[in-house]
Amino acid sequence: MVLLSDKKNNIFIIDTRSFEEYKGNHIKKGASKGGRIPTSIHIDWADAVDLGGNKKFRSIEELQKIYKGLEMNVKDTVIVYCHTGYRSSLTTFVLKELMGFENVRNYDGSWVEWSYFDELPYEKDSIML
Repeated sequence: MVLLSDKKNNIFIIDTRSFEEYKGNHIKKGASKGGRIPTSIHIDWADAVDLGGNKKFRSIEELQKIYKGLEMNVKDTVIVYCHTGYRSSLTTFVLKELMGFENVRNYDGSWVEWSYFDELPYEKDSIML
């Protein structure tokens, strides 16, 4: 069974890559194809960091605006992925350690692993393949 986001059952999958990667327009080395896990929600990992200023994490209030807008609860299951698990580890840290989410998992195989298996569904430019 393939795990997909299911708001009704409190399961959220977050894609932390760039928007161009999420849309499937940019394919980084190692991926077999462009796209995203169906029903995943895009939140760029860099949104949690003040990259234009002090290079530190944003305030808790700012982070709440970014992540709580997804209508997630701290008890929901949240699975975070990126290209290889590196960028998503930052988001995993933010959700678990800074925001108190209890059930956050980093999919370390991320898009490189998912894209390798042709039998797994994926979306690209809003089309499920």
